[in-house]
Amino acid sequence: MSKREAKKPSYGHDPANVDESLFSQRLVDWYRERARDLPWRRTRDPYPIWVSEIMLQQTRVETVIPYFERFLEEFPTLESLASADSDDVVARWSGLGYYSRARNLHKGAGFVMERHGGRFPETREAALEVPGIGPYTSAAILSIAYGKPHAVVDGNVIRVLARLYRLEPPEDRRVPSLETLAGTLMGDAPPADFNQAMMELGATVCRPRQPECGICPVREFCEAHNTGDPERFPFPKKKPELEFLEFALFLVRSKDNHWLLEKGAWPHIPHLWLPPIVTAGDTEEAGDAAWSRWLRSRKTGSLGLLSWEELGSFKHSVTHRRMTFRVFETVCEAHDDRLTHRATSSRVLQDRAVEDHTDEVGAREGISQKWVPTDAIGRIGHSSILKKALSKRNQLSLGLPRGDRG
Repeated sequence: MSKREAKKPSYGHDPANVDESLFSQRLVDWYRERARDLPWRRTRDPYPIWVSEIMLQQTRVETVIPYFERFLEEFPTLESLASADSDDVVARWSGLGYYSRARNLHKGAGFVMERHGGRFPETREAALEVPGIGPYTSAAILSIAYGKPHAVVDGNVIRVLARLYRLEPPEDRRVPSLETLAGTLMGDAPPADFNQAMMELGATVCRPRQPECGICPVREFCEAHNTGDPERFPFPKKKPELEFLEFALFLVRSKDNHWLLEKGAWPHIPHLWLPPIVTAGDTEEAGDAAWSRWLRSRKTGSLGLLSWEELGSFKHSVTHRRMTFRVFETVCEAHDDRLTHRATSSRVLQDRAVEDHTDEVGAREGISQKWVPTDAIGRIGHSSILKKALSKRNQLSLGLPRGDRG
């Protein structure tokens, strides 16, 4: 017998003692009566369900709803998303953060159009071949859209299962084992309702802190509730140590109100348009000294700048990184090619067109630059770092959506 076969899960409560049929019946009845009315729950079309599941990863429901609705207004079908420009897709995602989700969703749409004629595949094996689709997302889409009996395991479901069975580490993190447990509990219940009920229970009742056990429809089965220690489960993950970083950020504006932006230059957010950024030197470093370091790092020409003004600073967080930005602004006569990579002409964003400008240096380094008119900033894929920086000068109104967190 192999070690894997010999190892038995460490449960605080024997799963065999749970009446799966009664558990699923009570849970699904509760869900059908009490479920929140969410826009993606009004359809069985796999495309909007797919969009919602990607958006909901690491993002709260109330934050997702307006983005979901705007995204589907712009890309109402899988075909429209697959044929869209990648910058347009990221622009519609701006503010939700974790932008690799948007890029993978766009890539996945193209894959489904090419390989499956525009219809999301109905088998687990085929679904897992779609870019950006993993075990959880495939189970969610297949069960909700097609009624396939695949149990979902997200953070909410893990919490429910860990408390139900008082799971000790590492069993409270073993997704295959948890999928088996959830699948056993599902039994013959409708997969779409059961999976959504488990997630709903974890999100609204079996919360990380102060769970409302008194209104839980399945509390009699819950070992953590019965022993009076539900908040002990699941055991918390070890959090990465915080990293504190400081940067100088440059708002370079022409007199005709175009801004110099670049993409692919800053490693912390490489796929969004940002102002020039360089690691901060001494806290007393002047703007022109920091700017000179940026020019050297980009191998660019120089530009006759009128003056630098320090506008203040702001803070921004990306995962475990805590960042402080010193904001400098300068005004130049016109959006000038001398500030972009040598041997090329920069292109100005006109209306909705997004035209990247990259020469041999930029291509090698993966850097694109452009001059963007003020009224077009809200229509490109940009980080909220740009919005925060611009707010340091006269609180400009750029038509940016609220809730930017990227």
